[in-house]
Amino acid sequence: MPIPVDRAMKMVEAAHTKAEQLGIAVTAAVTDEGGRLIAVGRMDKARPLSLDIAVNKAYTAASFQQ
Repeated sequence: MPIPVDRAMKMVEAAHTKAEQLGIAVTAAVTDEGGRLIAVGRMDKARPLSLDIAVNKAYTAASFQQ
């Protein structure tokens, strides 16, 4: 079942909230079950390369149905 865009954005926001609690800056990405990007968010001070890493991790997780 596909993830609606509004729910994907809430998932990104939840990841950012948790990262703030931990005192870190992250980039969070959400893909559909086929690995296609639905939403991505990069926090201030997150490393620029973290964008590519987050998208690739989300794609890999979808590929392994995780």
